[in-house]
Amino acid sequence: MADAPREWFLRLDRCLKEKKWCPLALDAATWVLRRAGEIVGMIVGHVDDLLFTGDEGAWASFLAISRELGFGSLEEDDFVWCGKRIRRDELGRVCISMEQYHENLQPVFVDKRSRLTPDAPLEKGLLRAFRGACGSLQWLVAQLRVDLAYRVSTLQAELKAPTVSSVLKANELIAECRRTSDFKLVYDEMDWKTGVLVGISDAALGNVDEIGKCDGGIEEKVFSQAGYLIFFAEKQLLEGRPGRMVLWDWRSHRLKRVGNSSFVVETYGLDECVDAGQLIRGFLSELRGWNLLDKPNLEQALETVPFMLVTDAKDSYDKVVSDKNTLGTRRSLALTLAWLKQQFRGKNILCRWTDTSNMLADPLTKNMDPAHLVKMLNRGTWSVTYNQDFIKTKLRARPAGGERPRSRDDLPGLAVTIEEERFLEGQSGQVGWSQPQPGRVMQLAKEARSMRTPEPRFVSSKFPLRSSFGLFELADGDLAWRRLERRVPFLDLKNQHAMLKPAPMVLLSIFDAAST
Repeated sequence: MADAPREWFLRLDRCLKEKKWCPLALDAATWVLRRAGEIVGMIVGHVDDLLFTGDEGAWASFLAISRELGFGSLEEDDFVWCGKRIRRDELGRVCISMEQYHENLQPVFVDKRSRLTPDAPLEKGLLRAFRGACGSLQWLVAQLRVDLAYRVSTLQAELKAPTVSSVLKANELIAECRRTSDFKLVYDEMDWKTGVLVGISDAALGNVDEIGKCDGGIEEKVFSQAGYLIFFAEKQLLEGRPGRMVLWDWRSHRLKRVGNSSFVVETYGLDECVDAGQLIRGFLSELRGWNLLDKPNLEQALETVPFMLVTDAKDSYDKVVSDKNTLGTRRSLALTLAWLKQQFRGKNILCRWTDTSNMLADPLTKNMDPAHLVKMLNRGTWSVTYNQDFIKTKLRARPAGGERPRSRDDLPGLAVTIEEERFLEGQSGQVGWSQPQPGRVMQLAKEARSMRTPEPRFVSSKFPLRSSFGLFELADGDLAWRRLERRVPFLDLKNQHAMLKPAPMVLLSIFDAAST
């Protein structure tokens, strides 16, 4: 009957409450069992499929519920729930995969005649099949395949005016899904009472049209795609050190508002990532014992869960963390920036900038190889600061015979002192420009091919003395810092952008005023 799902839920809810299981304020289909204020069990319901975790006491209560409601079957440690295979591996980690779901995906048949007219609208039968394929792919992305989020998002946009080419794109995606059916998310054991949240936000300017399609000319693609990832992580990530993390939430979608610059759309993306992060802070604070229905304590409850937002958009980062009430030329951003500033004035919430080569959310906003994201998900560790282990940029391929020097004697410049090496190691995470003190500016660049000048960021005549240091890789894989020049008046040089051979992995350029 039409009211059967509702009646079943009320029956389940009543039975659980009689056994002292309480629904969460933010999700009535999630119940927890507490003992002495501590959670000892949790049940998540999806219609009549229940997912359970807990200690022996909670398990005994769950079995009592089973006897009362009459469960059809009970499976543990390796089972399928809502299409997802959930299993515990030999290391105790929880692995989520959907291999069978991938293999069940079937391409939509398109005859040769239809293939000759890719721009033709779909006939009724083909339209029904295309809608089914989009629905299957969307469920797969929502449950597991974060790496395909952008491509599925733009494909779904074509439902508003589908053509034969739309079906062919869906078939390409289905073929890729079947090739990569072993994709999985791994959840290692972490302390849920002390862990923090890390949100990574990204946006791409003008790469989709009004309905969210990525095809078409520049004059049509005036809308932008935004995406975010939210991880549960170890606290040390907030301190800029590498730490473990597991993926909790993700989204890729077209921004409803049009932006005319990367600064605008990146700020809109930050707004949505913070909004999603605040919701998850609420879930976690409630699990940790806070009563979210007690409104006076709601803000205090959220502040107990540390949250770090990460972006590679320097302009948006500067505006959000600045105390100045500056909007630039985008007055319409006043409310968005005011809300973001208000959030970051709260306790235990901060915004950090990371280099683009360290960005994980790129595959959610543009059609690019998601290999770096998948690698980091499998690895389960990351760092917001510069770390060669986590960046997606690789050293360029070298010619046969090798371009890397065999020994330190073959390196350009002079060996650095111990004091200089300590200083350089301390600067290696500050990619880009910085001004550590009046009269000095610095730039750190990766894989630089030529020497640097302060232009156009700073006026060269105000900082006429240049010191340069390079981090080189030897043939045996060893790394060495070298001093290339020290307080050289580079304005007198014939070639201020001299080429570097071999090219250093990292180049630190320091520009000083003449009086410093």
